[in-house]
Amino acid sequence: MRDIKERIRNPFAHGGSENDRGSLFFHLPRVGAIPANFSGFGRSVRFTVVPIESHSHAEICRTFDELDALLETGALERPHRMIKASIDPSFDATAIKEYADATSGTDEDFEHYMDWWSKEWERHANMDY
Repeated sequence: MRDIKERIRNPFAHGGSENDRGSLFFHLPRVGAIPANFSGFGRSVRFTVVPIESHSHAEICRTFDELDALLETGALERPHRMIKASIDPSFDATAIKEYADATSGTDEDFEHYMDWWSKEWERHANMDY
C-alpha cells in the first residue's frame, strides 16, 4: 500500500515535492520554477496521458482487492462497515466508547447503532431540530 501511495500520489498537489527528500525547484529564465528530483527518479511522477502501465494497474487493483478482503472479515469487519457507511470518526472519549460498544456487541446492537447513526446524520443534514 505504501508503494502504491508513493507512486500514484500527485506530487504537484503537494507543492511538487516527492517524499524522498530529493525534490527541489530551479528557476528557468522566462519559464519559472521547475520541479526536479535527484533521487528515486524511477518511482517519481511521469508526464504521460496514461501514467500507470497496464501491469502496474492490475497489480494495484489486486493489492486493493486483497486489502478489501482483509478489512471485510474478522475483527475489522464492523469498523470497515462503519467506514463504508461514511461514518466520519470522531476521536473524543464519548465517540470512541460508542464505537467500541457498537463493534463489540451483538449483531443486533451493531445494526441498531448503524441505523441510529444514519438517522442522526440525516437529522443534522436536514437541520431537523
